[in-house]
Amino acid sequence: MEGRKKFRSKRYLVRVRGESCLVCGSPYSVQAHHLRHAGERGWGQKVSDEFCVPLCALCHADCHTRGRESEWWALKGIDPIEWARIFYKKWEDGNDV
Repeated sequence: MEGRKKFRSKRYLVRVRGESCLVCGSPYSVQAHHLRHAGERGWGQKVSDEFCVPLCALCHADCHTRGRESEWWALKGIDPIEWARIFYKKWEDGNDV
């Protein structure tokens, strides 16, 4: 991703929020969480939208209050970066995700 302009798309974020929570499976109050430990970002900036995953409001809040994000995901047994890459690739290829 180095040297590339960050992908920003409101439509893409709406699509991510249309999925169920990646952690608990809830389809309610889903938000697009930017993976802080993925991709490049500047100080105080979010990563590219391609590194977003769906989290319900409760899981999203838990993720933001539990310290190191990568450890939080490891405890859940989920690889969110892989999910984000697959989902974004389908979007980029024009497939219905």
